[in-house]
Amino acid sequence: MGIIGSNICTNVYANRIITIFTQAAYRIADSVTNAVSPLEPFMPFIITCGQRYDDDVGLGTVISIMLPYAIAFLVSWTMLLIVWYVFNIPLGPGATIGM
Repeated sequence: MGIIGSNICTNVYANRIITIFTQAAYRIADSVTNAVSPLEPFMPFIITCGQRYDDDVGLGTVISIMLPYAIAFLVSWTMLLIVWYVFNIPLGPGATIGM
């Protein structure tokens, strides 16, 4: 694992991408998949609320309803991240994208 980790860090620093930018990209992917994951902690609550209005609501129904939203969020947030990267806009106080 040490060899893989050092290669990733070398590539990240060679491409002048700071770790905060990498964390932002991870958070985009993680937040998008939370809405369609069966391991989401609130999934039983969402299914129960849906069954209040329609008895046939299940996990597949919730995922099929949320999937278009997840794809739209993934595309829009990725585009925003690309804009931040291209224009070198800081991600926060003292958090520049390039080194």
